[in-house]
Amino acid sequence: MMLARFVGAVTLTAAVLVGAGCLSVDGQDDSQPPTVRFVTPENGATVSGAVEIEIEATDDTGILVVRLFRNNVLAGETQLSPYKFIWDTGGFVDGEYNLAAQSIDLVGNQAVSEITVTVANGGKGGVALPD
Repeated sequence: MMLARFVGAVTLTAAVLVGAGCLSVDGQDDSQPPTVRFVTPENGATVSGAVEIEIEATDDTGILVVRLFRNNVLAGETQLSPYKFIWDTGGFVDGEYNLAAQSIDLVGNQAVSEITVTVANGGKGGVALPD
């Protein structure tokens, strides 16, 4: 067993690597939640086919993960910025869908943004998501 002995003043700095970010532990309290918003599509948009969903999330300590929910069901998550998802709407029935973006920062603070989009594939879809 090794023991370390320090004489005099010592400053300890720890870093926790999570995803693409780094959090410096310096004793300061981070109670500020991150921000999150949909870049595309816009709220109220009508979509069809393959839809690119882009989410912007920022925080002063860094973002741990961004999650995408479709009608309250987890549809995907990523730790890599830019936060983008592809939704192939071809397998879904036409109608309104609620999309929610959740961002979580490195210390666990969370933020959510929601939009509603309308899928219009001309009745070619087939799977409705549970509410």
